[in-house]
Amino acid sequence: MHSGQIFLSEKLASVDDIDAALSAVADDYHGSATEYLARIDCTFFRAISTPELMSNLGNWQDIVLRLKGTSLVLWPALPSFDHLQANPDTLDVIDLPPLRLSAGSDGKPIWQSLDHDTASAVRKIDLEHIVKLHEKRCMLTVSTGHFELPSGAHTSHFFRAAECLADLGLC
Repeated sequence: MHSGQIFLSEKLASVDDIDAALSAVADDYHGSATEYLARIDCTFFRAISTPELMSNLGNWQDIVLRLKGTSLVLWPALPSFDHLQANPDTLDVIDLPPLRLSAGSDGKPIWQSLDHDTASAVRKIDLEHIVKLHEKRCMLTVSTGHFELPSGAHTSHFFRAAECLADLGLC
């Protein structure tokens, strides 16, 4: 994780969920957090990406106050394969740019879509977070013997990246 960027708990599907997740970490990181990061439910992300739907979602002013001068970046959680089969229209949400919430000089919420480079950087941080979270189940090590890699090289360690993404519901 990059210095000052704090991941919130996953499974956020409402303004109240975001408020609770920020409440759980904001005091611990006050002064050191520069930005909070969160993957959120795809349907909820679509709603906050649509201004006419967003206005009915809750009090974002409370979230801005809890941020204490930092910002919050939100993007859709990667759906599991089961979720995509049940609700394939969520796939298009993944292509929407992440959104950053911060306070304006008047203290009111300001929403911004991240530009391509910043969005790519955030997604890279997210992928690093996923890999780190599942590192222990992905790193295979043998004390005697070795693995043969597709290149023909031999190693005593093997990292299975697919294990990180096998069940995105756990991330």
